[in-house]
Amino acid sequence: MDGPFKSSIEVSLERGGFSKNSSFVEGGPPRERLARGTGASRYEPSRLVDYMARTLRLSPSDALAIVEYNHAVFDRFVRRVRRLPGKEATRHRGTGHESLFDTLVHILNVQEVWLNYIVRGRNTEKILGELFDDPRRHPKDWHGFDAYSSRVWRGVKQTARGMSSRTLGRRVEAFWMPGRYSARDAFLQATLEEAHHLGEIIGALWQDDRKPPNMTWIDVRRPRSPTAHRRSH
Repeated sequence: MDGPFKSSIEVSLERGGFSKNSSFVEGGPPRERLARGTGASRYEPSRLVDYMARTLRLSPSDALAIVEYNHAVFDRFVRRVRRLPGKEATRHRGTGHESLFDTLVHILNVQEVWLNYIVRGRNTEKILGELFDDPRRHPKDWHGFDAYSSRVWRGVKQTARGMSSRTLGRRVEAFWMPGRYSARDAFLQATLEEAHHLGEIIGALWQDDRKPPNMTWIDVRRPRSPTAHRRSH
């Protein structure tokens, strides 16, 4: 935007060294054209992405709000899948984790390993090996599922409540995930992976002409009266 008024995005980009002359590609990330050598130019697609990632700020209260949302929306889908007739919850569907039940279990696995282990620094081969071998992480019925779910979310909320700005910025490591990342990234990793797998469940439900629960942030976080809560279930 020219003139005295600029959007917050434009201001942020200029502070990061990006001007209105930067090159953008429709449908993809911005790409900064950088002069190299004798007037030749070269695209570096990652520069703006790296800058925006570095400027992302997730506060301790933000992390807790995201965890509360993750738990609430997860429980919505658990209730929906649990009410399916017959063996529909455990039927193999050709999705990433085959059944809707096992997809929900996988979401718990992800939340647990990232937020109850990796973020807390419990990431040695021995500790993670014992975790992965724990049969309680792979329940076969709803009774075992409920016990495991309670364990996971209790630990995740404890982790979130113990976060400070300093600990959110601390570097963490997972042996299967190369690169440099922080506890803040781990919260986002677990959140986005949960959203991805809930999307698989949504698609599977619609394929059977069944309506999935509403998963939007605004709807899930909206306070509801007891009467409205009963009607939604």
